[in-house]
Amino acid sequence: PYSNEVVKVTGTDQKSVGLSTQALAILYDVSGAKTPNSYGTGKDIRGLNINIKTGADILVLDYSYSAVNCADSASEGYEYCNDRDINNSQYTDPNYWVGAKYECAKQGMKLPTREELLNLYNKGGDNVPTEGQYWTSDEPDDQYSAYHFDFYSGRSGDDDYYDKNDPSYRALCVAN
Repeated sequence: PYSNEVVKVTGTDQKSVGLSTQALAILYDVSGAKTPNSYGTGKDIRGLNINIKTGADILVLDYSYSAVNCADSASEGYEYCNDRDINNSQYTDPNYWVGAKYECAKQGMKLPTREELLNLYNKGGDNVPTEGQYWTSDEPDDQYSAYHFDFYSGRSGDDDYYDKNDPSYRALCVAN
C-alpha cells in the first residue's frame, strides 16, 4: 500500500538523490557519470542479490489459523507436517501446531522458537503480546507435542508442551 508514497528524500548534493518508500529504496545518479545498472568502476549490479524488507517483524494470528490433517496427504498444508506427524498412525486428529506453521509460511514468515519468543517477551514493543500462550516451532522428544510460550510469565520450560491437536494455543509469526 505504500509503494508510491515517498517517505524521505536523501542526498548531500545535486549529483545523487535517494528516494525512500515504505516498500523500496531507490538511488538515482543524476550527474550522468554512471551508466545504467553500474556501480563504482562499472560493475554490473543487475546480478546482485538484494533483500527488500516490506513487511512487519511480527504478526499475531492469535486463533485465526486452521488445523492441518497430517493423515491426509491431499490436505492443504500437509507439506508442513513432519515425519513425526505423518508416521504416527495413532495421531489422526487435526494438527493445530502444523496449522500455525502453515499459516505463518503463507504470510512469508515462520513460527518462532522458544528462544525467539523469550527475546520478544524481554524486548517488548509494538505487536508483542503481553498475555496468552503461543505455539513455538520447538518439539520435545515425543511425537505428539510441541512447546508453547507463556506471555503471562515469560516461561517456556522443558515441561511446557502440549498435544499438537490442542486448539487452545495462539499463533504468532516472525520474519524469516
